[in-house]
Amino acid sequence: MHFLLLSALFLISCSSSPPAKEPSPLSAEARKGIKSNFITHRKQISDCYGEAILKKGNEDLAGKLTVKFKINKDGSTSHITSVPEKTTLSDSDLFDCIKGHLSGWTFPIPDDKTEIDVTYPLVFSKDAPKNMQNKLDYFEKLKK
Repeated sequence: MHFLLLSALFLISCSSSPPAKEPSPLSAEARKGIKSNFITHRKQISDCYGEAILKKGNEDLAGKLTVKFKINKDGSTSHITSVPEKTTLSDSDLFDCIKGHLSGWTFPIPDDKTEIDVTYPLVFSKDAPKNMQNKLDYFEKLKK
C-alpha cells in the first residue's frame, strides 16, 4: 500500500486567545519567533503525522489539529493540550507524538519575561509535494 503525504502544512497563525475584536497582546516579533520555531521543528511534526498514518493504516488522515500551550518565562513549554472546538483531526496518537516533541522545544524568551498562552493550528494534508517521494519511500520501508 502506498502512503501519501507524511508532512504537515502549517497555518500562519498563533494567538494568546484574546477576546474577539481585541488585538493580540503578542508582539509581531513574538509571533514570528513562535512561527519560526514550528517551521524549524516541522520534520518532527511531519514524522508524527507519518507514524499516525502508518499506525492507523489510513491514507486519508487529514485535517486541523489545534494545540494550546504555555511558553514559560525561561522559554520552555508546559500545559500542552488540544483545542477540540478548533480541531477537525482528532487523533490521540498524533497529538501525543506532537505533545512529546513540543514539550522539549525552547521558544524565545518573552520580552517582558511573562508567560504566554499560545494557540497554534496545524493543518495536515494527504497531498504530498513532489519533493516528498524520499520520505514516502522511507515510511514504506518502515512498514515492511
